[in-house]
Amino acid sequence: MWQILWQQNISSIRTPEGNGTAVAIPLPISTYTDSLVLPLGSLPVGNHRIVIRVKNADGQWSLLENRLFNICTRYGPVSKMNFQIENNQVFFTNLSSDNDTTLWKFGDATTDTVLDPIKTYAVAGNYNLQLISKNICANDTLTALIHINGIHRINAGKAGNNGVATVIFDGNGLHLQQF
Repeated sequence: MWQILWQQNISSIRTPEGNGTAVAIPLPISTYTDSLVLPLGSLPVGNHRIVIRVKNADGQWSLLENRLFNICTRYGPVSKMNFQIENNQVFFTNLSSDNDTTLWKFGDATTDTVLDPIKTYAVAGNYNLQLISKNICANDTLTALIHINGIHRINAGKAGNNGVATVIFDGNGLHLQQF
């Protein structure tokens, strides 16, 4: 025998047992499964908690198992993006769908919430970028590796008779040490 209870408005739970409604499950169920389609009818939109317990052949009930779920009237978001790297700047285009909010994590401890940010990296290297799209129903995270090159170009002028030449380094992430 299975007993399943649901509870709405998770933020206002009053008792551990819940104030839910019992749901009938067609019996017999010969094997345990992690996925079970339940005839829940028309639950209202919002956050819910389902509490499950099982009675064995000896009549003993298992411990209560709690799961949270959300009934939505729309799809969860899907994170999608394009980006273009130019020297140490990256131009991002957000192509996500069904998202209400966006969070960019640039992999260097900085973030932004604009739709299409432009990020300037101070140091060359690899950065793990995350685009997190959210709506009331769900979150979706897309991760990409961004590689910022160090030196992009070296321009060396001709040296004069005194042996001094001018060298211009174009790029980012260059650290000079004076000896």
